[in-house]
Amino acid sequence: MKNLQVNLNYNYGYKWHSNNNIKVKGYIFDEKNVIYKNENLLNYFENISTEEEFRNAISNANGIFSVIIQKDKKIMLAVDKTRTFPLFYIDNENDLVISDDSYFLRENYKNDLDNVNSDEFLSIGFVAGEETLLQDIFQVQAGEYLIFDDNKLKKEFYFDYLTKKISTKSFDELKSEFLDILRDSIQRIIKLANGRQIVLPLSGGYDSRLIASLLKQANYQNVTCFTYGKKNSPEVIISKKVANELGFKWFFVEYNEQSINQDFPESNEFQKFYKYSSNHTTIFLTQDYFAVKYLCDNKFIENDAIFVPGHSGDFLGGSHLDKAEIANRDNIIDVIYQKQNLLNKKIFKNKKVLKEKISSLIKIENIKEDFFYSIDENFNLKERQSKFIINSLRIYEYFGYQHAIPLWDSKLISFFRALPLEYKLNSNFYEKIIFEDIFDHMNINYRKNKKM
Repeated sequence: MKNLQVNLNYNYGYKWHSNNNIKVKGYIFDEKNVIYKNENLLNYFENISTEEEFRNAISNANGIFSVIIQKDKKIMLAVDKTRTFPLFYIDNENDLVISDDSYFLRENYKNDLDNVNSDEFLSIGFVAGEETLLQDIFQVQAGEYLIFDDNKLKKEFYFDYLTKKISTKSFDELKSEFLDILRDSIQRIIKLANGRQIVLPLSGGYDSRLIASLLKQANYQNVTCFTYGKKNSPEVIISKKVANELGFKWFFVEYNEQSINQDFPESNEFQKFYKYSSNHTTIFLTQDYFAVKYLCDNKFIENDAIFVPGHSGDFLGGSHLDKAEIANRDNIIDVIYQKQNLLNKKIFKNKKVLKEKISSLIKIENIKEDFFYSIDENFNLKERQSKFIINSLRIYEYFGYQHAIPLWDSKLISFFRALPLEYKLNSNFYEKIIFEDIFDHMNINYRKNKKM
């Protein structure tokens, strides 16, 4: 019988809560729109003992979470649809060790770097699939659960973004449904915030502006917006105009040699941050880091504030489908490969290896030819969106703040998964609705320069 060990080290932002057999963090809305958060989140998973009960619970959970249930020698664990709170594990002949800290696993089990995965990481910015930069240390993938029972480890996906059927509703019916879901999703965020300060990273784009608009329409008062970068940049100009028009407090943090200490990589604070943020899986992002640090150090953010960024309405709307030809049975591997935003093509020598890995990670059985584009979308969601975009939330957590992403609400994900392809191309449906039915009416219909 293997030795079972669970070691959870990180309590930045969202904290781990536990009782005798359950460990959990995050928040969840159930099918009746009842919220479970903080210690109450334990109640959502109480009385679960079978795999079927566990799968139903996580499949119906609308929110962000990681959960570990241990009863005797049986363990069930899962992360949410976008892998918001990463979990790692070692499964060898003698041990099954689960942790949220890959450095703990590396230091205690002396795992070496994997050269092939290192090459992949340096080229695309993350390690795809269940592997990490370390040999024999694995990660729980987005929308995946694991069951360890009878000395065997079983891994299954309870969620994917593959389109099996598209909506046959009219454009007007789809528009009405979309607007209703948007209003419902922001109400869930308001219920979660419960009067706390909502901090909105407001760019010149459309996603964060949409959230700001929905908060204004819902008459939520305690909202603070911020942006950062070079003064007089288009992002800053548009962000300020939107915040002023909506009547929200707005801060600008200028990025220059004076505001950013050039020795920051050597500081203990940043060293701790990058380890927490990257976890031998993905590159760590610094875009918001200096702005959040400035706002935090200068007490512009309340201690219990919640960050609400605009990730990633543009992806759901279809923007990533425009970055290469639409996938079909013959070109699916090439299309996915082209979109991996290679950071350094000169370093990457294993193009064939990555294509073979992509092929091993995607599932084309039982997918209709007309829906092959959704294989591309599903790979993007589980890899780039989860490990790169969602992973940027580590910044807010590191400074002690919770976060929520209304544009990744489960109802919105289901809606866009079934949206016809013709409406996704060029984000036709998404941008048309948010401009004509929201931005135009609120006098914030500024178009973003595509080259910005």
